[in-house]
Amino acid sequence: MKKIGILLVLLLMTSVPSFAAEVPVVKYEGSSTIGLFMADAAKTYKRASIETSVLSESNGGEICALAKTCDIGGVAREIHPLFIERGLSSVPFALDVLTAIVHKENPVKALTSDQLKGIFSGTIKNWKEVGGEDRPITFYIVGKESATRDVFKMHILQDLEYGTYRKVTRPDWRIVLNVNMDKGGIGHTSYSFAANTDQVRPLIIDGQSPTDPRSGYPIRRVLHLTTLGPPQGAVKEFIDWIFSNEGREVIKKRFTPLH
Repeated sequence: MKKIGILLVLLLMTSVPSFAAEVPVVKYEGSSTIGLFMADAAKTYKRASIETSVLSESNGGEICALAKTCDIGGVAREIHPLFIERGLSSVPFALDVLTAIVHKENPVKALTSDQLKGIFSGTIKNWKEVGGEDRPITFYIVGKESATRDVFKMHILQDLEYGTYRKVTRPDWRIVLNVNMDKGGIGHTSYSFAANTDQVRPLIIDGQSPTDPRSGYPIRRVLHLTTLGPPQGAVKEFIDWIFSNEGREVIKKRFTPLH
């Protein structure tokens, strides 16, 4: 009996590896907006373990793939041509909208692009100038490493710079937290960060709502995944899954699928 017991133990020990197939790790770095999608995907996609880092934002999403410190990068703006020339591949997969958010008790529900331009450039300093209460405006913007900063400037400020009294906020999601704690606050952010909270309110801009994907909302951008050369192996499998019906449903939780 003792020999039989030993044989059974040995059999179990040698059998375990066949049931515990190793799951590949896919490392993501870059845009925190795309990081929200990667976190959602990790809950559904089980053919790889997805590790996510968003501290470097979109700038890091370009650099990490070329530096081979990530498997997939994320960039929430157009890829710089220099990186494409050096072998970076881009996979556009979703459409995002940027919005301006205010405190939930702020009576201002809509602004024009020109009014936003005045606020974020610093020429409009009080909410009463745009139909609100007599309250100073505090405007929050993300750091230079975030694509949100440049995309919002391109669409709203255009040839102007952000005002001197801006409050620079890192990481991006803290924009929502800061505006929530400041009744005079306004900040720019991806709608995806504000979609699931009632503590702040996205503004209607130029008569268009950020919640309607069919509207002519003025601040839109394409989200890109990046790889060094064409995606291969576990990375290719994951990207192929993104464009499947299941992957598209995950995208729809926060963004609009491109395909």
